[in-house]
Amino acid sequence: MIGLKCNNMKIIFLSGMYPKSLTQEIIANSKSGIQFAANTFQTALINGFKKYPNISMEIINIPFLGYFPRHYKKIKVSGIGFSDICERIRNHSYGFINIPIYKDLSRFLIAKRELKKWTLINQGDKTVLIYSANLPFLLAAQFAKKFDKSLKICTIVTDLPGSPAPSNLVKRILRSIEAKFVYRKLLICDSFIFLTEEMNQVINKKGKPYEIIEGIYDQDEEPQKQIAKCNFKVVLYSGTIDRKFGIVNLLKAFSSIEGANYRLWICGGGSDRDLKEVQKYCRKDKRIEYFGSLNREEVLNLQRKATVLINPRDGSGEYTKFSFPSKTMEYLASGTPVILKKLHGIPDEYYRYCHCIEGDSVLDMTKKIMEVCELPENVNESFGLNARSFIINEKNSCQQAGKIIGLIDKS
Repeated sequence: MIGLKCNNMKIIFLSGMYPKSLTQEIIANSKSGIQFAANTFQTALINGFKKYPNISMEIINIPFLGYFPRHYKKIKVSGIGFSDICERIRNHSYGFINIPIYKDLSRFLIAKRELKKWTLINQGDKTVLIYSANLPFLLAAQFAKKFDKSLKICTIVTDLPGSPAPSNLVKRILRSIEAKFVYRKLLICDSFIFLTEEMNQVINKKGKPYEIIEGIYDQDEEPQKQIAKCNFKVVLYSGTIDRKFGIVNLLKAFSSIEGANYRLWICGGGSDRDLKEVQKYCRKDKRIEYFGSLNREEVLNLQRKATVLINPRDGSGEYTKFSFPSKTMEYLASGTPVILKKLHGIPDEYYRYCHCIEGDSVLDMTKKIMEVCELPENVNESFGLNARSFIINEKNSCQQAGKIIGLIDKS
C-alpha cells in the first residue's frame, strides 16, 4: 500500500457501474453496448480505494446502458442500494427511465441533487471524482462547485470526447456538438486521470495536475479455482467483435493455419454485420468457436485455458494514440502468453511481456500465432507468469488508486 496521509479527504464518485445484483438483468436486457471494460475499471478502482481506510468515500451510481428500445429491452432501469463492493462505502445505484434525452436529463438531476446533499453534510477537503467525460456528470459537478467553491473536481478521461465518430451522418453531427460541450465543461476540472500521455496533450491545455494510469487490474475479482490448459492449441480473442479492431484479419489468419489440433475461440458482443462474419467463418472452419457474450468470470476462465491470447487491432488510425486497450492488462494478468501489434497508446514497458506481430499482413499474424503456439509448454508458462507478475505488482488496484489519491491531494 502506498504511504499516504490524507486523513480528512472526502471523495464522492460519480460512476456508471453494474452492481452484481443487477448484472444478470442488465445482460439479459441489453441488445448491444454492454460496457464490461468500463465496469471492470470502476469496480477495480473502488476495490483499490477501500484499501485506504482513512479516505471517506460515497458512490453515486447510474449504470451506463444503451437507450430503449434499440439497445435495451426495458424502458425502466431498476435502482438499488448495493454493498457488493465495500460495506463501509455508502453506495446507491439509481434507477431511471431509459429513453433518449430523458435519460441524460435524469442522470444530471440525480447527480446534482446528491452532490448538493453531500456537500451540505461534508465539510473540509472534498472532491468529486467522475468516471469518464460524461456531460450530465460534468454539468452536475459544475453546479455543485458553484454551490461550494471549495469543492475539487477530478475526471477520469477514458476516451476523447466525440470519439469514435459514428458512421451515420446525423449521429456524427450530434456527437460532434456534444463533444464541444464536453470539452468546454472539462475546463472546470482541477485535475485529470488519463489513459495515455497523448490524451493529456489534447485535453489539458491549461496544464492542470494529471496522472497517467493505463488501467487497473484487480486480483480480488479473479476466479479462485485452478484452471487446466486445454489439450488443443487454443488462440483466444475476447472483446468487442468489430472489424476495425482486426477481427476479420484474425479469422483469415487462423483459417490459413493447417492442423486439427488448433482452435480459435472468440467471445464478446458486436454489430450484426461483424457477428455474421464470425458465424460465417465458424460454419466454414469447425475449429473456430464463437461463445457469445460471457460474464467476466467465464472470460477469465477461458483466458487461463487458452494457449495464447491475441489482440489483432493494428496501429493505424489517429485514435490509437488516445487509447489503451483494456484487454491488454487483463490478458497479461491471466498468465497466458499474449500476441499483439504495437499501438501508440501502449507504453514500451508492456512490450517486454508480449509477443509482437511484426508487419501488417495477415500472413505476419499467421506466422506469429504458429510461432508462439509451437513453443515448448514450459517456455510459454514462464513467459506468461512473468507478464502476470508485472501486472499484479505494478498495476494493481491499490497502486493505481493510490496514484489518484496522491493527485487529488496535491491539486
